[in-house]
Amino acid sequence: MRKTFALEVDIAFIDDPLVLGAENYVSGCYHCDDRASLPFDYVLDAITGCDPRLTEYLMSRLALCPHCKSKINEKTLVVVE
Repeated sequence: MRKTFALEVDIAFIDDPLVLGAENYVSGCYHCDDRASLPFDYVLDAITGCDPRLTEYLMSRLALCPHCKSKINEKTLVVVE
């Protein structure tokens, strides 16, 4: 017998103030810091309180690395300090 599971995914819209707030936690990205190992969506999980197992993010704009100004999307590896 074959089992199928319905996977429910929540889409969270990240507006500009939330993007800016998340940028404040980032000190670098994979472009400029070899220590980058945390996907940016982990930061979004922390500031929104959303369940990381069920949530995908839709950002109003890409975040910017405060060090090198590279664009950061939800899956970009970052350094948080």
